[in-house]
Amino acid sequence: MDLDFDQLAKETFELSKSSDKKLVDEERERFNFWAVDEPEDPTPLEEDIFATDSMPLAPQGPGLVYRIEKGASTFCVRGFATENIEQTLLDIESGEVLTREKLRIKDELDYDTLNFFETGELALAQVIMDQLFNRRIPLDEDILCNLSDPGFSWWLSSDENGLEIFFKSHGLNRMDRFLRLGPIGDNAIACLRLNQVADFLRSQFAVNEFSCDDKSFKLLPVNSKNLGYQNFLELLVDGSFPYCIENFTNDNHGRTIYFFLKELAFLRAFWINLEEILED
Repeated sequence: MDLDFDQLAKETFELSKSSDKKLVDEERERFNFWAVDEPEDPTPLEEDIFATDSMPLAPQGPGLVYRIEKGASTFCVRGFATENIEQTLLDIESGEVLTREKLRIKDELDYDTLNFFETGELALAQVIMDQLFNRRIPLDEDILCNLSDPGFSWWLSSDENGLEIFFKSHGLNRMDRFLRLGPIGDNAIACLRLNQVADFLRSQFAVNEFSCDDKSFKLLPVNSKNLGYQNFLELLVDGSFPYCIENFTNDNHGRTIYFFLKELAFLRAFWINLEEILED
């Protein structure tokens, strides 16, 4: 039988092309961490792919998208503020490079460590990011820090007489005596602003003693069960914000105090959120 070498060569070349394309496609799929199986129905699904047991349905509003990098003795929060949490998560899922780089996402396993925190205002998200992101924070601050290095956190002492916040707590075994509020503010700015808050607090409840310097803030009410005092205490303890802007004077001073207390509340709430994640 005569062989047509030209035809044989052509068929061999076509087979080689087909095999190479298949190999390239297999390799591309292998290294595309964000590839998902396409549904048979091309109609977009209404359900949110980000709603899991660990991450609830993402809101369409301002906040933070972040990951926690946890080491042996410290942790660091990586992420950024966004106008739309849901859209940002969609961008990440679709493989948007710059967003993934900011979060230091290397593979699909890192996606499981994503978290978000809703703030309602972009400015609040930026305040939290500036204060708490991209810093190495001790996991066991009470153990690692000492008298010469008191750490970053504020510490709250509270009883039936009133409260005191230590900006740089003195002494050891702080966890046994105080509530760790977290590194939720610049000490110098906080001292200035808290002194400005004095008149507002006196308008909310009767005050026996009020003092604030670069070391601590002390507040003793006449009646610690007074609702006005309890509201302020809950702001510090729980990160709740019971005030509205109408509670403050309609001038620059009133607005400054309002935004300071609101930022303080959201910083505290975000810190509580971090503690809950770290404990899991």
